[in-house]
Amino acid sequence: MAVAETLMERDPDDPDWRLELAYVHGNLVAVLQAKRDLAGALEHSRSAIEIVRELTEAYPENVLFHRELAGSTSWLGEILRSSGDLRGSEKQYRENREILERTTSLAPDDMVTRYQLGVSHYKLGLALELQGDFSAAGSEYEKARAVNSALVQRDPRNAEWELELAVDQQRSGVIQASLGDLAAGSRNCEKALDRLVKLFELDPSNSGLARDTAMAFVDLGRVRLQAGLSRDARSLAERAIGVLTPLQVSESDDRRNRRREAEAYLLAGATLAREGRTEEAKARWQQALSAVGPLAEGAREPLFLAALARTYQRLDHGDHAGPLLERLSDMGHRMPELEQLKKAKGV
Repeated sequence: MAVAETLMERDPDDPDWRLELAYVHGNLVAVLQAKRDLAGALEHSRSAIEIVRELTEAYPENVLFHRELAGSTSWLGEILRSSGDLRGSEKQYRENREILERTTSLAPDDMVTRYQLGVSHYKLGLALELQGDFSAAGSEYEKARAVNSALVQRDPRNAEWELELAVDQQRSGVIQASLGDLAAGSRNCEKALDRLVKLFELDPSNSGLARDTAMAFVDLGRVRLQAGLSRDARSLAERAIGVLTPLQVSESDDRRNRRREAEAYLLAGATLAREGRTEEAKARWQQALSAVGPLAEGAREPLFLAALARTYQRLDHGDHAGPLLERLSDMGHRMPELEQLKKAKGV
């Protein structure tokens, strides 16, 4: 940081030094996020944005500067979402999308920018979905899917583009099922899972792919359960657990892994409860609690808190579920299953 600041002081008009300082701020954001210092990460993220925004204003035709501004605003959206500020993250992702739409018009053949635009649509869709706006979320997921489908057609061997297309299709399927179209939701979730399984088979040590593949099993399982196919749903839940099991040892304190593990156990328990196998269901829900409970202290990420709240609801621990539900409500989080369980169990 000191070196970059010194260079900029010597020649404040040099765009390369200014961009280098923005990169330093970005690196510090990554370090502070890993340490769960969200306040520090926010500060450096905003500093990076300020620098790169000035560069885009000074050099409006420079595609690199616009892409860097897009990356910085997207990162800020991630931090805000992780801290539970869903409305703030939505606002940031909308700005990010607008920046990338402008950048795409500057460089229509730049595939990096198009890829970033697809990711931006996906992230905005997720922010909207977490707030319960399924129609708007579905629209963003479909836009992301269109962008990444075109990219994959250009280069079918690009695994990164194929992965983004798969998760876009997965979320589209989830939204369709949530809005009542189980047939379309099931088809899209199946296709997404097929893509992810193939990618995971090519790179089985990739923990990110493991998480994505596991959630694809869970999401398809949820759609199956909605359709009354509890055995199929349970089989998919168990496959998700199988994918995540190796991470219990290698990355046992990673909330991303344990949250997905809990989601799989919650689904498995729900299928058993549907069949009247109450004690077996409780055992699965207790495993969900074992996955997320030990990491609850200090947690602020809405998806993690929602999984923990649903686990407490399933186990009739209303004294623990209630405060979490209030926190989620204050964040603007909306999830049909949480509301259904609240009505059924009174909390």
